[in-house]
Amino acid sequence: MLKNAWQHCKLSAALVGGTGLAIVSLISWTCDNPIPISAGKTVLWDFCWQQLVRVSLFIFSFYFLILAVRQQYQKTLSSAQDSINLEKEYRDILETELIAFFENFGLSTSDRVSLYKHESQLRHFRLLARHSDNPIYKQTGRGMYPDSEGCISLAMENDYSYFDNIISPNDINTYTVYMNQNCRMPIDVVKSIRMKPRAIAAISIRNRNNHDVLAILVIESINEMFNSVGDNNAVEANKVRERLDRQANRLSHHLLRYIRIAGDSNVNAVDLNNAIERGM
Repeated sequence: MLKNAWQHCKLSAALVGGTGLAIVSLISWTCDNPIPISAGKTVLWDFCWQQLVRVSLFIFSFYFLILAVRQQYQKTLSSAQDSINLEKEYRDILETELIAFFENFGLSTSDRVSLYKHESQLRHFRLLARHSDNPIYKQTGRGMYPDSEGCISLAMENDYSYFDNIISPNDINTYTVYMNQNCRMPIDVVKSIRMKPRAIAAISIRNRNNHDVLAILVIESINEMFNSVGDNNAVEANKVRERLDRQANRLSHHLLRYIRIAGDSNVNAVDLNNAIERGM
């Protein structure tokens, strides 16, 4: 649509400029005696030569201005498109990392893993990537989450939050009260969410230069505890944290690049270079 608009603008400008040139040419050929610019004699539609020249100069100036603006617009559009493509590339990398983590952890259709990017100026988290083998749990839901609610807010404040053996949602009233009091989830949100987890683990991913929270990595399960790889034994809480911490380190490098490309002012080139040097 934007390209069509600019094509139309270019055509219009060309027509305006061409029309002005045609008018001057027509007057030059049809006047028997050329009239000096300083003369005030009327030559066409009550306009004198001086007025016509000024109008023509304005038309040509406007035409070349349109061309210059269009050229700058094309450069900006090309740069923006490159950034969009690169941002999508890194977002795909993050999603691929989540899928690999999901499989290595031994998660199943009862579980999901999510990555929430913290947008400090807006005081909320935005869902950046999510994976589950269950298509219902994989849905994005609200997309935006206040940074004062949920286990992600607890992980932001304490670096890590963990809950297991949560009351069964079959008793929805008791479950709602528990999630509200322990996980900071509003009652209406608890009742409306598709996945009602009984085990939750969340870890913060921080900028190592200024310690700002960049994102929160979360795993959830409708089982009472998370299962280990290859068997049905429950994973101990400290083992869950170790695995989340390793995955958070793996994600940090890609996450810093993504946030830098997306234009987050909290991440600069120094942060990115330091992350690369550490091999994150």
